[in-house]
Amino acid sequence: MSDIEQRIPRAELVARTGNRAVTGFQLPKLLWLRDAEPDVFARTRHALLPKDYLGYVLTGELATEPSDASGVGALNLMRNDWDADILGELGIDPAIFPAVRASTDVTGRVTSEWAARTGLPEGLPVVAGGGDNAAAGIALGLTSARPDVGSLSLGTSGVIFAPLTQPTPDPEGRVHLFAHADGGYHLLGVTLACAGALQWLHDKLAPDTSIDALVDEAATVPPGRRA
Repeated sequence: MSDIEQRIPRAELVARTGNRAVTGFQLPKLLWLRDAEPDVFARTRHALLPKDYLGYVLTGELATEPSDASGVGALNLMRNDWDADILGELGIDPAIFPAVRASTDVTGRVTSEWAARTGLPEGLPVVAGGGDNAAAGIALGLTSARPDVGSLSLGTSGVIFAPLTQPTPDPEGRVHLFAHADGGYHLLGVTLACAGALQWLHDKLAPDTSIDALVDEAATVPPGRRA
């Protein structure tokens, strides 16, 4: 968001957090809430990501971990902790965010209340976990110990995942740099409309042409060419 980058130069923001100010991140949403719904923001005590909220409900403990917290927009990747300088410049109290734990840490245990409600064993350990792509990367064996092996996923969205041993962002923030659930880092290129966009194109504009024919035609276009 331009408002954030007007107060914090993009180069500094990328160097600290690994990313530009992206509308879909949590920090810009909090700033929007403060400006658009000040009464609601004034009543806000904690800001949690979805899986971290579930962990809080089950255990009563507030916690997050670096791989998901990288998508907030305020995590200092060198320290794997909230960047007080960035948040201070934006007028956000760092205490609104939960403590950052390792992805493999046990952050709490299922309470008796939620054991009764869910059928889960009381005291069951709840682990911090990971963001969706980081968790998928672990399942695929993509770790910072093998930075030469990455993945390309094409579905409704499209994701390029490339592990790193050090937090080395693209200076212009053209791809995301996130913490990995294994304690390292990874580059992440994401488009929210990938194969789903191809299906839309087929259904709306070329229903009489097969998907295979559209793909074959697209393959004849040189990379980077504009219409």
